[in-house]
Amino acid sequence: MKVLDGTARQPDDRGNRILSRAAREGSIGARRLLVRRLSDQGRLAEAVAAGRPLSTTGRAEDLMLLARLLDATGAADEAEQRLLAAAEAGAILALQRLVNRWDRAGRSEEAESLLRRVAEAGHPMALRQLRDRLRRTGREEDAESVLRQAAERGNTEAMRLLAQLRPAEAERWLGRAAADDTVALRSLIAVFDASGRTGTSAEWLQDAARRGNAYALRETIRRHRRNDDPERWLRFAVEIGTPGSLEDLAVWLEARGRREEADRLRRFGVDPGARRPPNGRYRITGWRSGSGSR
Repeated sequence: MKVLDGTARQPDDRGNRILSRAAREGSIGARRLLVRRLSDQGRLAEAVAAGRPLSTTGRAEDLMLLARLLDATGAADEAEQRLLAAAEAGAILALQRLVNRWDRAGRSEEAESLLRRVAEAGHPMALRQLRDRLRRTGREEDAESVLRQAAERGNTEAMRLLAQLRPAEAERWLGRAAADDTVALRSLIAVFDASGRTGTSAEWLQDAARRGNAYALRETIRRHRRNDDPERWLRFAVEIGTPGSLEDLAVWLEARGRREEADRLRRFGVDPGARRPPNGRYRITGWRSGSGSR
């Protein structure tokens, strides 16, 4: 290395100076990279100093990085503050680390209180962890009460968990969750099918399909293939931009000898005068050939 001022510089110093200047000028990306470089170089105190401003970005990843560095430099209390901020923002990994940390330190009540706060804020994984924690310690009634309270507040994860816990109430809770949650919808359809109520399944699926639920639309098309009449649903799938639906419709048309329609579909999209989809409100125009999406 050429020495200009009589002092040999470390190979990474120039890069660090450039990043440091960019960070001072407001580049968050440069600051993140600088912190990681300093950490990799073993310059932990400098990494902490450079990383402290990242605690204001609101990103859980930044808070967790800073917490790790603070722990490495012995600043455990400050590290916990950063983990707590990340956990309360919904970062499940930060939540797990802090809960485990407090449990090991004999601070189980604080750990459980944190789980409750994050669960009540609507985080599904926190709700599951709280339920499991209560059940492990023999508090089954408390676990069910937590789920019911969350379900009544509209938490779909709680509704699904209650359906598992109380099969007699499964239809009630899955039905409430199904409007916004595809997993719940799948489970509800399975309940209907298992009891032989395929007509009810079809009604729920078609209603969800009209609202654009991709699973419900695929399943409705699959079930209609049994009676060889999925065309209106295939056209509806194209209308709402379901990926691959345009080609699916073209293949279906070709299989029934309607090759000219299939060719026209691939070239221009569905004809403006084509049959309306199941709810009668949409008409397809302006589709690019073979796009299958908006």
